[in-house]
Amino acid sequence: MNGKQLFDELDDEMRNMILENKKSQELIARILELILFVSDYDNLKVGIGCNSGRHRSVIIVNEISRQLNDLAIGHEVSHRDLN
Repeated sequence: MNGKQLFDELDDEMRNMILENKKSQELIARILELILFVSDYDNLKVGIGCNSGRHRSVIIVNEISRQLNDLAIGHEVSHRDLN
């Protein structure tokens, strides 16, 4: 397992681990900045992935969605790899 903990489902521990990480915070800020920069485009789609598409990317997308909601920017979220 290469010394890394594996998670079967999303939980607060994983969410906190990812959202408290400085690199994750920077990634979220940069993606949000890019979305705001191109927000005038109709039907813009942004894809974010990770190894399994069930943990890190989901948490990052949900955080970006939360911040877009705070800014009253309409959007939709779809998680392709979640059951």
